[in-house]
Amino acid sequence: MRFWRKAWLGVLTFILPAALFPPEAGAQQRCFDMLPAERISLELRGADAQSTLRLFAQQYRINLVVTDEPMGTVTLSLYSVPVREVFRVIVEANALQCTVHEGVLRVSKSAPPAPPAPVVPIEVTAILSFPSGTVAILNNRAVKAGDSVEGHRVERIADTEVVLRQPDGSLRTLTLPAAALTAPRK
Repeated sequence: MRFWRKAWLGVLTFILPAALFPPEAGAQQRCFDMLPAERISLELRGADAQSTLRLFAQQYRINLVVTDEPMGTVTLSLYSVPVREVFRVIVEANALQCTVHEGVLRVSKSAPPAPPAPVVPIEVTAILSFPSGTVAILNNRAVKAGDSVEGHRVERIADTEVVLRQPDGSLRTLTLPAAALTAPRK
């Protein structure tokens, strides 16, 4: 019976932290990986996030820069949790960003998400097929696949549509207006 209890405890030790603290991508994860895996128990009530992070840096000899902007407070009660997970909880709960530069961790307020790029007006006037390839008239300019229009790259030209790659990397499809499809050709 004791064996199964220990086995379940071991499974929970690995699964529970993964479920509570899902892994981050990129620099944020590199930051957390640099912290010790040593387990601690900690109880804080309304502690200043900056001071708490600075105390971690002192206690665990971490090279850390914490900006002076207001970061919020921390209230937590944790038992036998790795230092890196406590650090992660404080950073994520206060919407902070942790990055690494030359072995030094830097914690600051997360930048607000960038506003979506404005939609640049691009108009399809005509799509013409020639033996040498297909050409589209976009904003009164003849273009072929691979050309650029208003910072957008022409990916593909089909019979009734033009596919553009926008500056942010997403695809945008422009359709030939119905009037251009039914207009008499001269």
